[in-house]
Formats: sequence, C-alpha cells, structure tokens
Amino acid sequence: MAEYLDYLQSLGFNIKIKSMETREPYAGFHTYDTTFIVSNSKVSWEMTLMIQDEAYVEYELDVEMK
Repeated sequence: MAEYLDYLQSLGFNIKIKSMETREPYAGFHTYDTTFIVSNSKVSWEMTLMIQDEAYVEYELDVEMK
C-alpha cells in the first residue's frame, strides 16, 4: 500500500488522511480502517484501507476505491 501511495505522489497526486478508526469487536480481533483522499487538479477519490488482525489468522488487506 505504501508503494502505491508513493507512486500516486510521484504522479503529482496529493494524499491526505481523512479518517482513522480502530475497533476491537471481541477480544483478540482488531480492525484498522484508514480513509485517504487522493486528488490532483482534475480528479479526486477516496480510498479505504482496512486491516484485520486476529490471533492465529493470516492478515488480510482490502483496498476499496470509490
């Protein structure tokens, strides 16, 4: 994800963090949501990164572009 954000910046896009949220719906399970605003003079969009962390489960990375 960091490489993708760096690539967008190298193309002249501005990257801003709109929001960050951490949740623990039950013991041992966490979600980390970060929403970015990506923009330049012609176009803008929001991009959400969600990371789920649970004991004994592989990490999952979801990227949703709106």
